[in-house]
Amino acid sequence: MNSIKADNSGSGPITWSIAELLQFEQFREQDRQQDEAVLAERDRRIWREYQATGGEPQRRRVYRFWLWQRQQASDLPSVDAGQLFGQTLASVSVVLMLLGFLSGICLAGSALYYDGSVPVNVALFLGLIIAPQLLLLLGLVVSVLLSAWVPGWFVSWYQPPLLLLRWLHERIWKRALRYANRSGLADRGAVNNTGGEQQDSRKIRQLLLEQVFDLYQPLLATRALRLMQLMGIAFNLGVLGTLLVLLAFTDRAFGWQSSLTSSPDTVMSILEVLAWPWTLLAGAGAALPSAEQIAATHIQLGGVAGSFQGAEFRAWWPFLLCSVLVYGLLPRVLVWAWSLLRESQLLAAIDFEGYHYQGLWRRMQSIDLHSQSHDQTASVEASQVLSPVEPVRSVSQQVYVLVDTLQRYSRQYLQSWLPPVNGGEHDLLEVKGLAELQAGGNQPVWLVVEGWQPPIEESLAELAAAARRLQVSGVDLHLLLLGKPSPDGSKLVTPRLAEVWRKKLDLLQCPNLMVHADTGAAGSEGDTL
Repeated sequence: MNSIKADNSGSGPITWSIAELLQFEQFREQDRQQDEAVLAERDRRIWREYQATGGEPQRRRVYRFWLWQRQQASDLPSVDAGQLFGQTLASVSVVLMLLGFLSGICLAGSALYYDGSVPVNVALFLGLIIAPQLLLLLGLVVSVLLSAWVPGWFVSWYQPPLLLLRWLHERIWKRALRYANRSGLADRGAVNNTGGEQQDSRKIRQLLLEQVFDLYQPLLATRALRLMQLMGIAFNLGVLGTLLVLLAFTDRAFGWQSSLTSSPDTVMSILEVLAWPWTLLAGAGAALPSAEQIAATHIQLGGVAGSFQGAEFRAWWPFLLCSVLVYGLLPRVLVWAWSLLRESQLLAAIDFEGYHYQGLWRRMQSIDLHSQSHDQTASVEASQVLSPVEPVRSVSQQVYVLVDTLQRYSRQYLQSWLPPVNGGEHDLLEVKGLAELQAGGNQPVWLVVEGWQPPIEESLAELAAAARRLQVSGVDLHLLLLGKPSPDGSKLVTPRLAEVWRKKLDLLQCPNLMVHADTGAAGSEGDTL
């Protein structure tokens, strides 16, 4: 199990790795098969334990503490996604490095082939070994420069494998969903779900899939880039090893020939440009054949074979060695190091504030709202235990209720129903419409909503507009779902109906919209669809 070094103070390290993110996503995927009420109770407990540590309420810290708590639980998945990722990545890295090293040996061996009749063609070596890497290096530089002006341009170079992975994931999910529907399996309560509810579940699943890829695509592209650089590093090490071994144990002559030019002056100009990086540091002429040596080593068609014993035929190998180091190995090492830095920056930039992470945060911030199972005269201290939301229980809250709702529920009943919600003083304010909701500083806005029927599109649109308007001020909108009116006040909202509300609200993609339902256990008296 991939352990996390987190202390109970809540102030431990908050760095994340890709393996930990995958394990985090795996636990959240596992939660999809659990009852919402059970999950909410567990996550509220974890949130209270985190608050007890005195840690800052930052999602990076809170979710890391949540992951650490889940790792200590007994319901661990049989396969650790983080550990599997690490092992798979290590295996892929070894395979790619081995392929790169062997391909470097084979290609360099072919380019350096020498049987004594014709010198090794330096132009062929440069064309096979150096030119492709120069083109790749140029493309990388251009893509990085363009990404400064066009966001996402750099990532688009590595989208094909990511798009293939996304396509495979979607196809696997669709097949699994069809199997679940045929076998009577599905998410929570799927056996009794209607076609509309299943459609909402599929929409939510699709939205989450899209957002997962949007969130992690740059991260995975950077890791793919690093793997490519590892293969490139191994390739150049294979070339260098082959070149050094052949130079150490064999006697090779080097020359040049090309159908494009036969002018030594042209070749000299090209070599001076290529040798500029190391001649700038080591001085003019370093690891560079002279004009006389270039002219003397020109291989001409129909020429008489010589002994190739002159020193000019051995003046080329320092240039080849430096070319591989400067244009092959060094860029790969630099890009590999840059990918490490870039990955750390991307990991540090994940703030867990988006809609994709909202479900877990909503459960942590939820209220144990079982009004009809609690003593309405309970003390403030007792009711505080029910709510982990510190702002709700620490200050006087303004709770809004629609005028239409007061026609079916008495104000006296609502006043007695609300104490378990916030555990303190509250003001019950009447509004005619959701447009009248006002943020009181940075405190959340609470709204009593009749939740005994599924929400209609018009109501959802009004809620979304209100939530987005409050989000501008950094304020959350909490909905308190009431059950159907009864002589005693209200009935319970069934877990199934509460799940319908959650799914409908999830489709709005408003990260500041929370929902709390006055629910009972499955099968208890309540509202039906």
